[in-house]
Amino acid sequence: MFRINNQEVTHEEVERLYGYYAGLEHFKAVEGQRIALCIEDPAFLVTLILFLKSRGCSTLLIHGETPLKTAYVMAMKADCSALIYHDPKNYRSIGREQWKAESAPAVYQYSSGTTGDPKLISRTWEEIEEEIEGYNQALALPGEEEPIILVPVSHSYGLISGVLSSMARGTVPTIITHKNPKYTLKILQEHPHHIVYGVPALFHVLSSFPQQELQFNHLMSSGAPMSEALFAKLSQMTGTMKQQYGCSEAGCISLSNKMKSNVDIGVALGHFSVLSETKEGEPSELVVRTGTTDIHTKDLVYISSEQELTYVSRMDDVINVSGLKVFPLEVEETIQKLSGIKEVVVYRGQHPLIGEVVKAKVVAEEELTADNIRDWCIQHLPPYKVPAEVECVLEIPKNKNGKISRKLLEIGDVQ
Repeated sequence: MFRINNQEVTHEEVERLYGYYAGLEHFKAVEGQRIALCIEDPAFLVTLILFLKSRGCSTLLIHGETPLKTAYVMAMKADCSALIYHDPKNYRSIGREQWKAESAPAVYQYSSGTTGDPKLISRTWEEIEEEIEGYNQALALPGEEEPIILVPVSHSYGLISGVLSSMARGTVPTIITHKNPKYTLKILQEHPHHIVYGVPALFHVLSSFPQQELQFNHLMSSGAPMSEALFAKLSQMTGTMKQQYGCSEAGCISLSNKMKSNVDIGVALGHFSVLSETKEGEPSELVVRTGTTDIHTKDLVYISSEQELTYVSRMDDVINVSGLKVFPLEVEETIQKLSGIKEVVVYRGQHPLIGEVVKAKVVAEEELTADNIRDWCIQHLPPYKVPAEVECVLEIPKNKNGKISRKLLEIGDVQ
């Protein structure tokens, strides 16, 4: 079925766990219920998701490191009947006298909240199975590459694209829970015919290993575009670089099987139709249709005549400087080209007189100052794109899925 680090979870073990769950009193009449799962152990989480699906039950996925009180509130807001916290035995009723039975079993998640308050998203298992089929058709792997999952399986990227799609292909995914990069290196070396699922922040750490020690076979990135510098470095360490793009409402929307650039997000999966068009030099919002549903992604893209998608920016992240548009990614890429830059995020600031301005937080070598970075930008960008303020920091905060929230940075600056 799957592995966790070096420990295999066999079909027999899965059947044993199903029997264990079936014997627990709180799972004897769960049909139609919506149950929140906040579980760190992937063996419990993956098998419990599938067990509850088989019982006609919906699940809300909550990151396993979420504190109990926070998880309980999330479950309550999502109209769950109960919360399973860390262990399948740890059943906590939400305390509602009545709950509305689900019409179709579904998986619920909160959106990442990188551009605002998290939204509750539901996707039926029928929709998820359609995604898995379309994803595997588009993936175009030459053989039975071994999936190595470096991201949480409480998120759809790790769970659906990483674990469930792999199992549907008949391959055995390995879920890595060790935090030590050297352990990940060891696993990758032991399984050279791999496809590794990660996010740019993780690949940045792994790219610090010498090329003679680490060569990726197939690398799959998602969550946010990597920097040009990281793309160039990983290109020298990887057989084939892939990138997938999606959103909470739709799952994986597009896939690039051989990245041409760090912002290449490929073509839409077969069950999607792209409704957007872009004029020359002007990106547009990516709108896709699946069945009778139109999904507005709120992401700006360029679309080639071959329907290849190039990511530009979140619509909410575009900075309006005196009527001129600034795409944060363009400014970030410029700053990344300065020697000594480790990480950068560009976001919207507010000036009391002139309105929106460009700001940047940068992790850099000690010898670089904020003035050095601004001088570099002045040399390489038009004046309206130059950050009005550059702050050198030790770390850029990220959420549990490795994403940077520009919205939180903007709020923090206002406070």
